[in-house]
Amino acid sequence: MKQVLLIFLFITNYQVLIGQTFDWVYEGRLEEKIGEAIATDKENNVFSLSGGGSYLNLSKKNSEGEILWEVHHYGKHSRPYIAIDREGNCFISIFTTLIYIENEEGIKESFGKVSDLGGILFKYTPDGKLLWHYHHNPTIYSDVILAFTVDTLANVYLGVSIGNENYQTGVLTHIKKLDSDGKVLWDKFI
Repeated sequence: MKQVLLIFLFITNYQVLIGQTFDWVYEGRLEEKIGEAIATDKENNVFSLSGGGSYLNLSKKNSEGEILWEVHHYGKHSRPYIAIDREGNCFISIFTTLIYIENEEGIKESFGKVSDLGGILFKYTPDGKLLWHYHHNPTIYSDVILAFTVDTLANVYLGVSIGNENYQTGVLTHIKKLDSDGKVLWDKFI
């Protein structure tokens, strides 16, 4: 009876394994090997943040896995998040001091300062053009964006944690609302 059960389990598991199919698999370049965040839009395009260390690549792929555009970010970072609004705009947030974005001409534009440890939120068009950025950095502590979401009007809600190099982050301390142009509407401590 044990043999029959083992044979049945083997055949069942084998059928499950061979039944797996993939539409496509993207095998990134070496510097893209660490996947950090992923999201899809209403047209099933795939937005991904990958990299690690001092490199972060934002890419948009169509439903067949073909790269539509990429934006390269350089600078030490952590806690990357991504969201897509109903218009297909892409929002990413990172915790960093200074980040450079390489544009289509290969010119790197800087955001933040070495002394400004904090959260930065970027908004990109569906075509990968930077619309605006918001750098949140209070005077005493550095705030980490722990989470964010975008509503149907493209307002952004940031879940923020106070912290610095000596203070552990991770406790949600306040929620901040930005309008669709990146202007702060309100900031409420919880």
